[in-house]
This record gives sequence, C-alpha cells and structure tokens, in this order.
Amino acid sequence: MYLPVEQPSQGYSAGLGNYPDPLLPLDKANAYGETKVKKGENQGVTVLFDIPANQAAGVYTGTFTLKLGGETEGRAVPVKAEVFDYDLTDEVSAKSCFLLNRSYLGYYGDTTMENYARYYEYMVAHRLMPMYLPVMKDAYRVGETEIEEYTDAAVTYAARKEISSMALPYGTNAGATDINWELLQKTIRMVVEKSVESGVNVAEKCYYYFGSVTDEASLNGKSEVAAAICDTYEKKLKQICDELEADANISGENKAAVIASARNIPCIQTETTGYNETMHNGGNGVRNWCPTFQNFDTKAKRDKYNELTDAGEEQWWYGCIGPNNPFPTYQIDDTLVSSRVVSWMQKDYRIAGNLYWETVFWKDYPGDAKKDLYHDDPMNFAGDNGDGTLLYPGDPYG
Repeated sequence: MYLPVEQPSQGYSAGLGNYPDPLLPLDKANAYGETKVKKGENQGVTVLFDIPANQAAGVYTGTFTLKLGGETEGRAVPVKAEVFDYDLTDEVSAKSCFLLNRSYLGYYGDTTMENYARYYEYMVAHRLMPMYLPVMKDAYRVGETEIEEYTDAAVTYAARKEISSMALPYGTNAGATDINWELLQKTIRMVVEKSVESGVNVAEKCYYYFGSVTDEASLNGKSEVAAAICDTYEKKLKQICDELEADANISGENKAAVIASARNIPCIQTETTGYNETMHNGGNGVRNWCPTFQNFDTKAKRDKYNELTDAGEEQWWYGCIGPNNPFPTYQIDDTLVSSRVVSWMQKDYRIAGNLYWETVFWKDYPGDAKKDLYHDDPMNFAGDNGDGTLLYPGDPYG
C-alpha cells in the first residue's frame, strides 16, 4: 500500500508522492479489494522467502503467475532467488528497546495483553525487542505481586535465543520524581534467585530505563536529578548484589555468572545532547549513556563512548523525532539504506543497544484523535515522515 508524502522530511527526501510502506498480506488485499491498480500507476508486490538453515547455497528459479481482471490463464513471471552459503543464527546478540505503547494500540484494536503479545511476537520475529515482556496486565501498576509475575515469565523469555533484551519494570514515588529503591532491590533479588534456580541467566538480558522520571534529562532541566538517580542506582545495585553473593541459601553452578551479569545490568539514560560532565559527575552519575544518533558524529565523541565501554559501562543510542539525514533515520522518504545503516553503525561503534521511542504512534499530533494511517499524510511531526509508526494495525482488515 502507498502513503501520500505531501511534505518532505528535513535533511533529505526522495521527493513528494506515494511511498510504499504498509505491507498488506495478499489474501487480505484480495478480500478487501486492494489489488486494483489504476492505469498508468505501479503496484509493488513484496515476496518473503523463508530459507531453512540447511538449504544448499545456489540460485533457485521458478515462475509466478499474475492474473489480471479475472483471467484464468494469467501471465508467467520468471523469478529467481539466490541463497548464500551463510547461516544466520536464530540467536540475536544486539540489544534493543523499541517501545510498544499499549495505550496506542487502543486506537485501532484494544489494549489487552493478548493484543500486545501479538505485536510483541511479531517484533521479536523481526529481531526487534519491545521494551517490556507481554506479562503485566496493568502497565501502570508495578508492585511486588506484578514483579513476581514478571520475573517468573522472564525466565521463559530469557531462555529464547531470539530474545536479546528486556526492560525490568520499576516503581516510583507518588510524584514520579524518584525510584522505589526497595522494590528495585527486590526485583534484582528475584531475577538472581530465579536465574540460579532455573539455570537461565535472565540478568544478562535485563536493563532499566527510567523514562518516566529522567527521560532526556538536560532537555527537561533534570541533569542533576538524572545524575543522582543513576548514582543511587549503582549503589543500590552493588548493595543487593553483594548481599546475594554472600547468601549461602542461594547456590547453583551458574551463581557466579548470574551475579556478575546482575552487577552489570545497565540503567540507560536518554540524552539529546550526548555525554556531558554535569550528568557524568566524575563517574558518580550517568554511566550508561543513550544519546541520539548524531552524538557520535566525531572521532572525539566516539572515543569518549569507547572509553566508557572499555571501563565496563554499556553504551546505547536512540532515535526520537530525529535526528534527520545525513544521520540515519527510519523516515519513509529517506534513502532506503538509511534504516539498515543504523545497525551497521551500531556494530562499528561498539554500541550495545538501540532504543526507538515508539512503533505504534497511531494518533494525531498535537491532539489525541485517531489517525487514518492508511490514507493520511504520514508526517506525524514536522519534518519527520513516518516517525513513530513502524507497525500498522491489522484491525481495519479483520
């Protein structure tokens, strides 16, 4: 299906006009009359090949049959696919946090955990990790009971090779200005105990992202707050890990490895301007930086993040309504290679994880009206076509 790009994205645009973005399954396109093509227009068809791991390398040929206007014979279209002598492992090593907001799902479907789980699994199948596991029925209620349920499920999810990362839920005080540190330490305890008991190292796939408290701290005038919270996190994490290491009641062959992983659970801090001394606070503030893509544009900046990586501090990066080309983007009218470059650069720059602010922003902005995602101009934010909408709802098509 094509979306009408009526305004160019900032930095670069391939031009105005219709862009293919939503991929509608052919059976649904047939059922809903979406296979009609106007005279003088093109219609692309995307074909997905699922190649078994033991498939021999080589060039495979075949024929598709294209039937137009009720034809019975159709037209033969020769096709070929080349299989390379390379196995893409099912295991995903790069961490990511592609937010999947359940409240936005309600604009087209529902906000049930069952619906969230469908989108969760779709993203995992495409090697993108949503922030939270499809477990908590109330995303805004985080207590000991919810944490118990979440960490139970985390063992099963962490055992899956295709899942590389998962956020741990956290609680806050009444004003959402600080973290519930007692609950956080209980969470770490549960993660460690269940990891040792099950033999699955859940801790090595976990991270914290205190988005509701310290998101984009310097932009929101919270630099000192973020530094203090990140420092407190490190101290609380060390304290509970020391206690768990000394606890003789916790025993298992993987205990040492689990404790080592738990000590390194990152607390990622998003930042639009990148590393700064105020928030780093001489090593007593932010350790796990998550700056936007453009903050790696010079060797000096990359050297700083590499220095932190070498010191054992995991570094991430992220995109959120920018930056724009020439930096990599997920915008519809950017050059096609741009979205692929994100992962290549992540590997080259030794960045552990990629955070993307939202995948199902299905509403108008500003305002809260439902957006017609299949027909309206895809510019949700000025200068950013398609930003925040990586997934489209299946509900209009049953």
